[in-house]
Amino acid sequence: MGPRGTYHYHGVAPALAGASEDTRIGWAADGFEIHYLGDQGRSSYLLLPGARETAPGGAHDGTYNEDWAYIAGAGNLDDCNGGMIDGRYVYVATDTYPFFPRCLYGTDITRIR
Repeated sequence: MGPRGTYHYHGVAPALAGASEDTRIGWAADGFEIHYLGDQGRSSYLLLPGARETAPGGAHDGTYNEDWAYIAGAGNLDDCNGGMIDGRYVYVATDTYPFFPRCLYGTDITRIR
């Protein structure tokens, strides 16, 4: 959520995706690499069933962060949208929610939210 309470999403620029064999598209503030893996990076966030119990109401349709739930093992990425590549931890940008890493681990793998 933005500072004014507005929602926004970040996507992967088409110019970066598939521009080379290197999947790295940048680095997070904690120093871990961010990679775009296309459909190889599968988020473990799933759309909740049913209707929202609080405002704004309506069906869980993916419009809001609260429409999604992290289900360990539902995909191959963790709750920060990260995983291992060649024995090292990296964050992954995906084509589906949450699109971009959700949190930072920090240099000692201590979560920062």
